[in-house]
Order: sequence, then C-alpha cells, then structure tokens
Amino acid sequence: MSEQSKDLFGSITIKTAPPKKTKAARHQPVKPPPPAAKRGGFGISWKWIAATAVAVGLYAAFGFFLVPYLIKNYLPGYLEKRIGIHTTVEQARFNPFSFTLTLDNLAVNTLYNERPAERILTLASFHTDVDFISLLRRDFVLRSLEIDSLDGALTRLPDKSYNISYLLGERRTPGRSDIIDFAELPFLFSINNIRLTNSRLLIDDQSTGTSHRIENIDLSLPVISNFPFAVDSYIHPRFSATINGAPFVLTGEAVLGTAGQTERGTQLSLDLDDFDIALYMDYLPFTMPVTVTSGKVDGLVKLFFAPYQSQGERVRVEFSLTINDIDMQAADRALALRTPQATCEGTFHPFAKTLELQSVLLREPRITGYSADIKTALTRLAPLFFKQDDEKHGAIPNMSVRLFIADGGSYQQHSGEENGRPPLLTDLQVSLRDFSNQPGQGENGSFRISGTHEASDARFTWQGNFNETNMPGGNLQVTDIPAATVAGLLGIAGLDVSGSGDLTGLFVLMGAENDRLLDYGLTNAAVTVRDLRIKHDDQVWFSTPNLRSEPVSRLNGVVDLGNVFLANSTVSTNRDTLLRISQFFADPTERHIIHGLDFSGSITIAETAGGPSLVDLREVSFQANRLALQELQQDNFAFSARTTAGGTIKATGGVHIAPMQIGANVSVAEFKPAHVFSWFEADDLFVSSEATIFADGYFQYPQQDFQGEVQAREVRIGSEESPLLIAQTVQLSGLNWSRSRRSLRANVITIEEPRFSWQLDQESGNPVADASSVLRSLLLPATLTGPGQPESTPSPFLVEIAQILCNSGFMTYRDTRLTPPVELTVAKINAQLRGLRYPSIEPPAEFNVSGELAGYPFAVEGSATFLHAPPVGDVTLSIANLPLALLDAQISSFTKDLNTSDAVAVVNHQARWRGDNSAATTRLRITGLRPAQPNTSAALALAMLTGENNELAVTITRTGEQLTRPLLDEAFSDFNTALVKASIDPLLMAGQEFSDLVENPTITFAPGSFVLDEHAVSRLGRFAEFLAAHPMIKVRIAGYADDAADGSALLAQLTSQEEERVAAENEQRLRQWQQRQELERVRRELDSNSTGGAVEEQDIPPLDDFAPLLPRVVEVQPDMLESLADQREAEIYRYLNSDLNVPAGQLTITDESAAERVLEDNGRTTADITIADRFGDEQTNNADGQDVPSTDKG
Repeated sequence: MSEQSKDLFGSITIKTAPPKKTKAARHQPVKPPPPAAKRGGFGISWKWIAATAVAVGLYAAFGFFLVPYLIKNYLPGYLEKRIGIHTTVEQARFNPFSFTLTLDNLAVNTLYNERPAERILTLASFHTDVDFISLLRRDFVLRSLEIDSLDGALTRLPDKSYNISYLLGERRTPGRSDIIDFAELPFLFSINNIRLTNSRLLIDDQSTGTSHRIENIDLSLPVISNFPFAVDSYIHPRFSATINGAPFVLTGEAVLGTAGQTERGTQLSLDLDDFDIALYMDYLPFTMPVTVTSGKVDGLVKLFFAPYQSQGERVRVEFSLTINDIDMQAADRALALRTPQATCEGTFHPFAKTLELQSVLLREPRITGYSADIKTALTRLAPLFFKQDDEKHGAIPNMSVRLFIADGGSYQQHSGEENGRPPLLTDLQVSLRDFSNQPGQGENGSFRISGTHEASDARFTWQGNFNETNMPGGNLQVTDIPAATVAGLLGIAGLDVSGSGDLTGLFVLMGAENDRLLDYGLTNAAVTVRDLRIKHDDQVWFSTPNLRSEPVSRLNGVVDLGNVFLANSTVSTNRDTLLRISQFFADPTERHIIHGLDFSGSITIAETAGGPSLVDLREVSFQANRLALQELQQDNFAFSARTTAGGTIKATGGVHIAPMQIGANVSVAEFKPAHVFSWFEADDLFVSSEATIFADGYFQYPQQDFQGEVQAREVRIGSEESPLLIAQTVQLSGLNWSRSRRSLRANVITIEEPRFSWQLDQESGNPVADASSVLRSLLLPATLTGPGQPESTPSPFLVEIAQILCNSGFMTYRDTRLTPPVELTVAKINAQLRGLRYPSIEPPAEFNVSGELAGYPFAVEGSATFLHAPPVGDVTLSIANLPLALLDAQISSFTKDLNTSDAVAVVNHQARWRGDNSAATTRLRITGLRPAQPNTSAALALAMLTGENNELAVTITRTGEQLTRPLLDEAFSDFNTALVKASIDPLLMAGQEFSDLVENPTITFAPGSFVLDEHAVSRLGRFAEFLAAHPMIKVRIAGYADDAADGSALLAQLTSQEEERVAAENEQRLRQWQQRQELERVRRELDSNSTGGAVEEQDIPPLDDFAPLLPRVVEVQPDMLESLADQREAEIYRYLNSDLNVPAGQLTITDESAAERVLEDNGRTTADITIADRFGDEQTNNADGQDVPSTDKG
C-alpha cells in the first residue's frame, strides 16, 4: 500500500507553491565583472563545491556518528545531574538528513535522595521523526513517535505519592491538580502519530496493599500538542490492553478533512457494564471531597479528540451513566450518601479540568451525618461550592450542573448505635438548576429544598438563587419548628428548651471567616415561638405563651434579634443564672444584638436553685429600645414592678446590652434587705436582716454605683436570735456607694431609736475593739471584717462618712466576766461620730455619747480609728452619782463586809487603746459606802480608804492584759490587800508616809509623870497628820501605869512632897514661932514701959523651944497609879484635841478600867494609841457636819 493509501484522514491535495520573488531576481542582468574576472570563474566554483562537500561530509559525520555518541555517553550524565534519572542506551542511530532517531534497548532508573535505584522503564525500540523546520523556529515537533515493547514499573507509596513524583510534580503548588497542563510548558511542542505496541505496566500500590497489571498495551494517539501543527496524515486512535486480566478496548472514529480544516477530530467510545467505580476512585488525577465506597456503573463514555480546538478543548469525555447502589462518603466521614440509583449525563474536559453535568437524578437518597451537627457536615463539603478563583476552593475541577434533582430523600444523624437514630429529616426534595463553580458563571442558578422534620412534623421550604460568590440564598419558611432548633439557628446553643414556632426570612449560605469554610446568614426574618419553656437543671426558669422577635438577622456570626416581645412571661431563676444571662450578649464567641425588648409578667429570683426567693416581683413591665447602639443611651428603658409584700420599684434611664450597662434613676419603696443586698454581698449579715427600705437615687451598672437617699424603717440587722442592731429608722443622706471603685461615702447617717446589746466575756473588754467590730461589719466588705488579725496593708476599700448620729437609743449591757453577770440597761442614748474614714488613719474619728445608765446620766467622748484592725483610740467616760447598789450582787461575790445601799460613785475613766501598749486609769469617788459591821477589819480598811466628806477616792491603773479583766476585779484586789493589812495593823495601810507610826504606836512618859516630852509631842503631831489624812479613822488612847517604875517614882515624889510639905510647914511653924517670940518680946517691952519706964526686972519665963515636924511615912496607893494612867491618856487627848485641833470624833478613850491599866512591874510607863473606824459612831454623819467628842468610857 502506498503512503497515500495509508492516510486514515483521507486524501490530502498538495499544491505547488508559487514562485518566490527572490528566485526571479536571479534572471536580472549581471554587472560586468572586474578585470580580475578575466582569469575565469571555473576555479572558484570548484572551491565552493569542495567546501560544500566538506561541510556536507562534516554534517553527515556529525549526525551519523557524533549525535549517537553523545546520546549514549553524554546524555545519561546530563539527565542524571539535571533530573535525577540514570539512563542506558544499547544502540543509537540518527539520520541527519531525514531527522529520524532510533534507540534500541533503552533503560531508565530513578535516582532520588537516599532511595535505592529502581528501574522504572525499559523499551526495546524507540523511533521518532523530528520536524527540522520547527526546530529552526525553536518549536519541538515530532511527526511520529513509535515505541515497541515498553516495560514500566510504577510504585504508589504509602503517602499516595509515586516513585516518579519527584520527576513530574514534586515542586508543584500544593492543592493543584495532578493533570499536566501543557500550556504551562516554557516551549511549544507537538507530538504526532504516537504509537505504543507490545507494552505493559506494573503498578504496586503500597498505600492499599494491592497491585495492578496492565498488559498487551496497544495505544495509538494522533497528537499531543500545545500549539496548532498538522502533519500530512494521522494514525487512527485506538487503545487496547488487558487490565488485571480483563480485556479493555477503546474504539474510535475519525472525522475526515484536509490538513487545514479545524473540524478534524477523533472519537473513542467506551461501553461500561457493571463497572466497579470504587476500585479506581482513588486513582483520579485530582482530589475529590467525596469517596465512593461502592457502586456499579452502566453506560456509555465517549472520548473526543479535536487537535485544532482551543487549548483545553482538544480532549473531552462525554458520559451518560446509571449508577446502582452507590455509597459515597465525605473525605473526613462527615457525611455519607447512599442511593439505590443515580443517573447522570455530562461532559468532562480533562485538560481544561472542567466538569459539565447536564442532569443528575438521585432516587430516594439517604444522607447520614457523622459530625456533631449538620452545619459541621456541610462545612466539610464547602469546597464544592466555592469557585476556582476563591482561595478556599478545593482541588476539584470546575463544575457546572444544568439540572440536579433528588427526590424522596432523608437525613439522619449517626448516633453510634447499631440501628442508628430514626431519620431527622424526611421527604427531602432537592432541585438545582444552572449551577456552576466557574468564575463568571452560575449567577443565574436556582435551587429549591423542602422537607419534614420527622420528630416534630415541622415543614420547611427554602428556595432561591446562587449569588456572585456561588452561595445559595433565598426565602426560608419553617413551620412548627422545635424551639431548640430555632435557638441553634440563632447561635444560642446549650439551652434545654421546649416549644414550637415559625420562622420566615431570607436564608443565605456564605463563606466564613478564619478557618471555617461555611457559614450562613439570615435577614428580614420573623420568629414566633409558642409555649416556650427554658430549663436549667430540669427546672423551668423561663416560660412564655408567645415569643415574637422581628426583624431577626444573622450575618458574619452576629445574631440580631431585632425587637423581642415577651407578654405574660414568667422568670424563675437564681442569682447566678440571671447574671449569666446578662452576660450572654457580651460573649465574644457568640455575638448577639437586640434592639428592643418588651417584657411583661413576673420574676422570681432565688439565692440558689431550689432555695427561698430573694426577689418575687409581680406586674413586671420592662420596655427598652435602642439597645444595639454602641454607647449608653439616655432614657431608653422603663421598668416597674411590685413585690408580693407590697413593695414597688421603678426605674427609668439608659441601658446597653453588650456589654451590659445601666444608668438609671431608681425609686424603691417597701423593699426588703434580701431584695437589695443579695446582689452585692456574699455575707448574709444584711441579707438575713429585716427592714422596709425606701430609696431614691441614680444607679449605674456594671460599676454598681448608687448615689442618692436611702431610708430603712423597722430595721433589724443580723439574725433574729442575735441581732447586731435594731432601729426604728436609719436614714442615709448623700449616700455614694460604688462597688467598682470600692468606696462608701455619706454625708449623714441618722439612726433613730437604735436598740442593740453589748456583752463582755473573758475574751473581750476593749470597748473600742467591740465598737470597731460592729462598724466594720456594717460598713466594710465581708472580706475585710474577719476576726482578729492586724492589717498588714490597708484594703483599697474607701469609707468617708462625715457624720453618724444616734438618737434616743437603748442598749442592754451584760458582763459575763462577773458573778453573777451584770445586766444593766442604757437608755436615752444620743451619740455623734464625726469624720469616720478608711483606710486613712489620721485624723481619727471623733465621737461623743450621752445617755442614762440604769437611769443615771453618763457621758463618753474621745477619738478612735474604728475601721482599722486593731483600732487605736482614746476614751473618756464620766458617770455622776452612780448607785453601787446596782452592783451589790457582784460586790457581794467579792466581799460581804460592805453595805452599798447608800453608796454613790462618781466615775471618771480614761483609756488609751494601743494594742499591747494600752493603758487605762479609772478614778472613783464613792460616798455612802459603809461596812456591813463597824469595828471589823473591813470597816477599818474602808475607813482607811475613805477621805474627807465621807468620800472614798479610788484610782485604778491597768495595762496590758489587766484591761480585759473587770474593773471590780482590780478594785477588790486592792481592797482585799487593804483588808489583810487592816487585820494585821491598820497603819500598814497608811503607806510609806506613815511608816514610822507602824514601828511604835505608843507615847512614852517619864516614870510617875504624865507630862508630854518633846519626843511624845513629835509623835502626837504625826498621829494628828495621820488622822487628818484619814477622817474616817479615830484613835483609841489607853494610858498605862507600872506599879514598880511608876510606884517608885511616885513614892519618891510622895516622899519629896512630904518632905517639902513638912519643910514648908516647919518653915511656917518656925515663922509662927518666931512671930510669937517677937510678940512676947514686944509685949514685955510694952509692959515695961507701962510701969513708968522703970524697968522692973522680974523673971521672964522662957519661951517654948521650936520643935519642927518630922515627915510622915508615905506610900503609893493603887488609886494613885490609876490616876496616873488616866492623866496620861487625858493629857494625850487634850493635846491632840486642843493643841493639834484633832476633831473630838476622831479621839476616844479606852474603855478599860484604870485598875486594868495598872500593870505590875512590866516597865510600861506609856500610853497606847490604837486605830479604829468611826462607822459605829452616830456622830459621824451629823447633819451639821461638826464632829462631837466621843469616848468609849461610860
């Protein structure tokens, strides 16, 4: 057969080319040659002929010998270095004139990194015909390519790459198709008349553990080209092989025409019968987001080859298929599809990588979701929807669908159980028209989806079009949809809700931000939910017969609920749940917007789930608008409600939802503390209190600031069993409380008729600390008022209260440190506390308190840092005329020797509280305190302690731990010491000042004398000073005489007196005798004169001789000694009373008889002075206050 008869495309007419103008130029006249030409041109022609012959010879040598040499010896090294393969050629032949190349026994081995060399290709013969003219144009054109006996080995590695991947596409951009795009090659090429015979290919798939054998390969291809080029004839396309033992034949048809006709083409037909597509799904040259696990295909596949069409259109595959029992899954098992039958018709362009589906029909498809929800499942399939110019487009071909219909479908969510869950959606109807994921196409596509929610009989319909981003959007209408589904659709997840509703609006699927591929949008929607109930921990906390929300939208993850209407609703929850609800709109992960809210109904809020209610509101009305604006609005809400106890609350102002902000004027009437304080304090001191609260002011949230006026009536702070404070009213004026700034300020706090109790026990005794504890509990947060330890660093909480007033207060005072405990009442308390600050210490708060203790007035003043722990302060207490009879029972527990019935005390107490350095001084001036019995040690001790005006002055100084003990302990400790001293010697109580009297309380006389000598006078002066210092003390004087010492002295005195008496008498008698003698002489002289002067001598009788008297014998009589004793005590009495002005009431004479005070030979010539009390003397308390002498003698 001639070459012309072998042209399978028909006869091709070859026309002679027209003459070229350049050839015509050879016949023009030639200019005369120069003179040298006369030598002749014959020699020059031979030179050119010889040069041409040499060139031709060299060219032939180069082509026949050098080219094969280079191919066998140089080309393998070059390929090994440049692309990593090792080649061997047994023989190479090249014809430089016909440009044909023939290689015999060619072998190719891989050389890649550290992998062992692997033979991938051998062939017995390689023959090609190169187009020389194309090479001159720098194009690569083969007129024919014949390969015989090719033996290839291909290995698919576990990572699904191939052992030749590094040669073909290792450096390709990730995600791109594995199909070679010849238009991307940096040069033009055309390979024509490709013929492969007697060949085979062994495929070892290590990723699946299988192998495939393709033998007896006979392939004929007319052309592979990336630019138009035509040869004179083309072979007939054909492919036949034995694949895994099964024969496979593709037959083709040729469209005849001339070489320049573009309609020339080839068609291959493949008839499929029960073809298992799952076996070869994994070898597609591109990645699909679905995997076919089973399915048998019947139908016809046609491959069209049109070499003169535009790039990408030269090869196309048309198919009309019926797939039975197909089962496919998403690549990550998010969704699975199973249908008994599917039909599809379309065209696939492998080089253009486009898929055109004319029609796809699915009968009764069953879809199973393996993800958490259907949204996640659809997200995994999102790459199907995105166009190829979208960066999120999956590695799949461009696809268009003219018509897609799925009829009678269902969707169920996989539960992991063997039988699975019942279908979630049934009666699914899906239709799709004119869809395309190619850029610039598909904008007119439409769809319609409808179905029924099996569990609730909810019916939905969604129909619309595809937008410019290839996302479906249209009107969605859902009826009788479960409330839980509505909540999930609006991004409100995790709620236990019940009820049913309707939804209408524009629903759009769209590409999502960040790593999420698929999202949805909802606009102009209206939502209605009937019989809505929301549970938490199986308890219904919200219910409403009808919820209406419109217009609702969801775009870019932001849900706009529009205006929400909740009529006749009920909220019953606890505080923590309500706070979480308020934070819902501020959650950055699920952004929600609400424009308006209209709520009416009731609200009940408990402290904990199932606990007693803190707030029970009825007739609640809350209306708000402009909630979605960025800034807090003014006057955009109004709230009113009434408590079950009759209280009311009203608020108007501004509210902002995300984040929650409130600025409102609030008016509260007849609220209970639990309604208010349970929102702010963890401590139940105020929560458990009782009061009726009225408040007007401005409240801000989340700052939790309140500024205004607060009044509480019938107040009880603390538990009912042990209230901390009870008051008729508490008024807070100029209150400024801020939880965010941690501050409490007030101008005046007025407490009317407060009632409280004060109890002291063994661990207390510091009134400043007790008052501090109360004030800290009332004014500081609970975290700062724990017991006991000093504050190393003051808390940032700020307190500034200008003034606290207490009017007409009443307190019960109980001191359990005494036995029996003291129980007193304090009434008419008026107190003022100024400048209370925290944490500032300076200046300390100043205070003054007045009132009546058991009916007797008192006053307290001072300053202290009451809000610090421990506090420091100075306190002064004054009580006038406090009857000690109030403490008679407690005094009796210390001593029964005192009579307090008429005792009155004036108290002045000063204390400086400085922790361990605290000290207190108490001064008591007691009058009317008498001993139970006079002339006892107790009476004597009391008399020693009593001063002028029958006043007992006591000063008690205590420090450190002594301050924690009762004052009576310290007082009677001192009294008992005095009692012991009094029982030993009362003068021991006089102190060091009169210690000299203790050593010798006697007055010594000279024997036989009662005259006070200098020493006696000095000692009596000391006793006078002692009595002046102790007006309730009297001295008992007892004079003594000694029969020996005083008797001898008296006898000497008597003898001397007798002698003196006798001498005096003798002297008197002598004078008398002498006078008589003189008288006798005178008489005689007279007698002589009377006789005339003559002296008549006569015998004169002699005078009697003078005879002096002799002293009588004297002796000391007992009464003389008794008299001496009396004289001694009388002299002392006289001296003290007259000379030293000691009141007679403080002087007494012993009641011993004189005889008893005359002692026998003991040397006592003294008078004893003993101490006694005056409480037995009636004169002690005369009305005129004048002392009257007293004596113990009858």
